[in-house]
Amino acid sequence: MKKRVINCMRIMIASIFLMSGTAFALDPPAITATAKAPNQINLTWADVADPGYGYQIEIQSSGDSRYANWTILARVPYWVTEANYTDPQDGTSGWGGACQYPVYGLRNNTTYYFRVCSYAGSSYSAYSGTASAMTTSPAAIRYVSLNGNDNNDGTSWATAWRHIYRAQAVGAGTLVLIDEGNYASDYLHVQNSGTYGNKIVFMAYPGKTVTITSGGTDQGVIYLNGRSYIVVDGINLNGANPVGQSDASIRLGGGSSRNAIVNCEVQLVNWPAIVESGTYNLFHAIRMHNCGTYTNQGEPDGICMNGSSSNYNVVQYGTFSRIGHDAVLMTNGASRNKVLNNVMDMYWGGGANCGHAGTQYNLIEGNVISNVGKELQTGSGNYKPGIQLSSPNNTVRRNIIRDGRDTSVDGSIGIEVSGIEGTNADGNKIYNNTLVHNGAFGLIAMGTQGTRNLVIANNIFYDMDTGHNSSSGISSPNVAVVLVDTYTGSVVHHNLILSRVNGSDSPSAVTCVLGYGNELSTSAANSNWPGTYYNNITSAPNFSDYANFDYHLNPASQAINAGQQIADSTWGTIGHRGTAPDIGAFEYSSGGSAGADTPPAAPKNLHIVVQ
Repeated sequence: MKKRVINCMRIMIASIFLMSGTAFALDPPAITATAKAPNQINLTWADVADPGYGYQIEIQSSGDSRYANWTILARVPYWVTEANYTDPQDGTSGWGGACQYPVYGLRNNTTYYFRVCSYAGSSYSAYSGTASAMTTSPAAIRYVSLNGNDNNDGTSWATAWRHIYRAQAVGAGTLVLIDEGNYASDYLHVQNSGTYGNKIVFMAYPGKTVTITSGGTDQGVIYLNGRSYIVVDGINLNGANPVGQSDASIRLGGGSSRNAIVNCEVQLVNWPAIVESGTYNLFHAIRMHNCGTYTNQGEPDGICMNGSSSNYNVVQYGTFSRIGHDAVLMTNGASRNKVLNNVMDMYWGGGANCGHAGTQYNLIEGNVISNVGKELQTGSGNYKPGIQLSSPNNTVRRNIIRDGRDTSVDGSIGIEVSGIEGTNADGNKIYNNTLVHNGAFGLIAMGTQGTRNLVIANNIFYDMDTGHNSSSGISSPNVAVVLVDTYTGSVVHHNLILSRVNGSDSPSAVTCVLGYGNELSTSAANSNWPGTYYNNITSAPNFSDYANFDYHLNPASQAINAGQQIADSTWGTIGHRGTAPDIGAFEYSSGGSAGADTPPAAPKNLHIVVQ
């Protein structure tokens, strides 16, 4: 009887999709929603057989008018089911609990519903089942409003405080709700820590915009020195430089741990926007732009993780544009941090940077980095790479780096590995990235301090621009991979390396360099330098839609099953769907060949009839 029931259910479920005329080749996950705070619900799910490009997350709530109807919340790549995707606030040790996506900015004591489907291009799977959770009830609520008074007790909107800084001494378990408006000469220097299970949450009232427009002290506008389990949610900074401009606008000082800065927009600041020197802190969905100037490459950085105590932090799902130096800088010993799935459309500075001695074992994964250096002052001699590794043992994978500055003097390099600044850049792993149409080289490894034992594998280097850095000592344009100076033990293998000349693919063009003066085509490099260059191919990548920046592979791509699995003991060896890993940032999915042009409606009033 049990077997008969199961078979009847399968027939009924299959008939639903047949009657709709839609065949779903992609697979939906089974999701779980768990409340973690008055403003936060975490979503988790396991990998599925074919997630396509990734997952689309939708939200609905009858208790929150923003989501009265099902609303697309986010799209995330298929690799979020791997072990590196966690919530560092969800625990007291280690990286915290698994979390495929954290949802912030929610109303307290409110039930939310979630569903997820996988997608590939315009094709979608069926939806997952619906998961629900109610956000938690805080121990206390305090209120801040431009109509308030700092002599009030802050316990209701009628008795709200006037300034944000009036709330900075609240205790564990308190939710501070801030009403809409521009708060001048204001700041938040948090005086107490929360605890696991009783965070202190400072947030813009859900659906409202809160902006601090000028800072009140010289220690930073938002200052979390030595604090733990603090959440700052949706508090924006617009021109909010500290008095004297001697510090970052947001600072998480020494000893800060398991804090979260989320959904905040930062713009028009002249020193590093965020400086971090703690552990297990989360920066989620930060929007940062127009910080510094296009002529000043010394300052500021967007998020700067600085010092040997700045470890185990996460920067994810942020958007960065027109940042003076780098979007994310890890330096002076900052190690084992993760920079995940951000969009860095730069125009001024570089994307992600690991620099100086002791900065190692960081993960840079899934970021889209574009237009690096496009608006730098012409002829200044400045150039910025998409990713810079000036320290050892970091992992760079699944990134897209495209369309860098293309002048002959200071064109942008996709990835720079440089043993400079008093330290080597040995042992870095750079694999399964896609680099297209960067202004100078795709990748250069240089520096007398050493770039030994590099692994450069499974990458696509395509359509490098005719510009190149004339001061580099490399004479050929269109060069993709350059190894010079001290590169003993480094290997370049199973990459797709192909240039375009005058608008056409050119497998015979010079693309590879091994030492100054040694410049060969990809096939010649494989033949003449087989200990360093091997199993690299020159086939066209056959992207799904190159003109519109979709670098997933189409079925004709020779990059499918053409890579080699790369062991990564620090961040985990990534899997593959076919007989071998694909070359490039994305594994090929056949799921997009059958499916709906729009996501299906969730089944309603479904009855299983067993006969």
